[in-house]
Amino acid sequence: MQDSTSLKNIESQVFSISSENYKSMMLAPDGMLLLGKRAENAAEFMDKFEKGGKLSFQAKVEFEKFKNFVVEKGETKVNIGYKKLLELGVPGHLEFESEADLDAALAYIEQKWMFNRTEKQLSPLKATVPYLIGLAATLFLTGYVIYINTVGGTFRVNIITMLLIKLSEMIGFIGTVLLGVVISAFVIRALWKAFKNPPVELRLEPLSI
Repeated sequence: MQDSTSLKNIESQVFSISSENYKSMMLAPDGMLLLGKRAENAAEFMDKFEKGGKLSFQAKVEFEKFKNFVVEKGETKVNIGYKKLLELGVPGHLEFESEADLDAALAYIEQKWMFNRTEKQLSPLKATVPYLIGLAATLFLTGYVIYINTVGGTFRVNIITMLLIKLSEMIGFIGTVLLGVVISAFVIRALWKAFKNPPVELRLEPLSI
């Protein structure tokens, strides 16, 4: 439990983050400030935030808009849910530089915004779902790229698929298969690890929910 002085110190702390369009974050009693530029301190952050600019990403998200914050213990990435299904201009996750930074931010949210904290160990099935999806996607993309290179012709594909096709052309059929096998092996290893030792999920939700 953070004391009032520690909570006040967090309000003057600039968190370095990695997210969609945002690189820095600050917390306040009424919400979260997000900035698409790096800032070394609160003064620099607020100066850049207030100046803004057409090419500058920035946002203020009131705490009432958040539905939940979900993180697997030991990780530095927190997934964010919103009360509105389509909340524009806000990140779906934040990646912090360290566990200490993430813990400090979550402690502030829990105490200052009055969010309820729960922790539970995921079931083996729930823990492996993301990896099963990743494995299926890897196998599908590998087979799809091989099929297009084998059959030839003109297909309407997005830029990512086009880059994969070009890579496949460079490394050849055997190289494409080997790359798919290597990626699948990494995913299967992570899947097995999650199944054998499911992580503990930490969740913060408004007390009103």
